[in-house]
Amino acid sequence: MSAQKSPPLTKEEVMMLVELIESHPVLFSKATNASNNQLKEATWTKLTSSFNSMIASNPRKPEQLRLKWENLKKAARKRSTKIRMNNLKKTSLPSVGLPYKMCGRNRKQMQSSVQYVMPGLLQTIMRRRRNERKKWPL
Repeated sequence: MSAQKSPPLTKEEVMMLVELIESHPVLFSKATNASNNQLKEATWTKLTSSFNSMIASNPRKPEQLRLKWENLKKAARKRSTKIRMNNLKKTSLPSVGLPYKMCGRNRKQMQSSVQYVMPGLLQTIMRRRRNERKKWPL
């Protein structure tokens, strides 16, 4: 027996699912004890039966709706990160690094030189260097 794949949820069905989930705050709880997990499972079953009663087409299983909810959350986090990174690119300083020789050979000389030129620039440069996993020269 091969399981037949259900058609994807329509936008209206997704909106209904989100509204139903929002009306059940227990699903947003981060607690993972046995009683709370049982309560969440019961809530997903109840939510699925009410969802299936609202739609006329293919009935869904609790696992399908739960997976759809997880995928919606993942897509929202990804979109949020993309927006944040885009805003960071727009507001950050141009990526023109100061040459090390201009600032001296050791880190203290560089810190004092950079802080004199522009306060806050050192923190930005150091953060970028840490993110790129590059080492400061000795």
